[in-house]
Parts: sequence; structure tokens; C-alpha cells
Amino acid sequence: MTDSDHATVSEIFQHMAEAVITIDCDGRIVLVNAAAAAAFGYDEAEFVGQPLDMLIPERFRASHQSHLHNFISENVATRFMGERGEIVGKRRDGSEFHAEATILKHGDTRPGAPALTAILRDVSERHQWQRQLEVSEEKHRAILDASGDAILLADAESGVITDVNERAAELFNCRRDDLLGLHQTALHPTGT
Repeated sequence: MTDSDHATVSEIFQHMAEAVITIDCDGRIVLVNAAAAAAFGYDEAEFVGQPLDMLIPERFRASHQSHLHNFISENVATRFMGERGEIVGKRRDGSEFHAEATILKHGDTRPGAPALTAILRDVSERHQWQRQLEVSEEKHRAILDASGDAILLADAESGVITDVNERAAELFNCRRDDLLGLHQTALHPTGT
């Protein structure tokens, strides 16, 4: 790759919406883009030469190092977002955020010791929405379970039973799971 190619790649990284961080074989940061600076709350120049661990909450550092070591020793060049669980980043102010990362190996900085580049996407908002959905579902379940009446919920379009409470299972003398997935007409008396 020519110097011109390196300059083009660096320029592309600078304009990406995702955070880009490159570390050398010693785990020191050698390149970041503006999105990484914004995500972590540092000026770009403050990253260079610093250990990657500064961006990882202390409780996750050992497992993160283990994942990196395993990735380096595997015979794969890239691990894409979604192939590994979320990671947690630590901002300059100590706050944390959830992220997904694509990580790739490139150019040995010494034999058998590649540099690594991570492309991070902050998924904190999605994480927050998932948590709100879980809370909503817990409330829904509590309301169903607290009712003394038999409640069966069916999909309006298909008529398939999607949820029931314990009282409904008792009424039909079965387990809740036995009712889930049935068409609501399966519970109607024959001949009606």
C-alpha cells in the first residue's frame, strides 16, 4: 500500500460515523477518528500512545484482553458486529456505553503481532429501548398474573393465542404452554 493509499484510508476513517480505533501489537492506540473522540470524550491527540485499556471499564479488561488474544491467534482476519456480544466502553468522564464492534487484523508490526482496528457502533439507545421493553413486558405479565379472571390474548389478524394467565390454564385444565400457539377457535365448544 502506498503512502497515498494510507492517506486515503485515513481520510475515509475520519469521515465515518462509527468510531474507529487502531492499536499496535502492544495494545497502544495509534489511530482514532473524530467519531471515536466524540464517543469517548477525548481529543483525538489524547488517544495516541495510550493503552486501549483506558477505554474499557476495569471489570471488563481481563475478559477483553482474553477475547483479543483469542482473536489474534485464530485463523480469521475479521470478526464482524454481531458475531460477538456487546462490549462496554468507558468515556473520559467514567460513564459507560454499550457498543458493537467489527475488529480486523492487519499488517504485522512485528512477526506474528498484527495491528488491530476496531470499528465501534454505540448501541446504548437500542440497549435502553430493550430494557424499557423488558420492563413493559414484566408489568404486562404482573397484571395478567394478578387477575382473578381468565385472560387469553390472541393475535388480532391470525387468531392465534399469544399469551394467557394461570387462571385461564386452570379454567381449561391444562398448562399455560398448552394454550399458547392454539387458534382461538380450538377453545370453542364443538358445534357452535
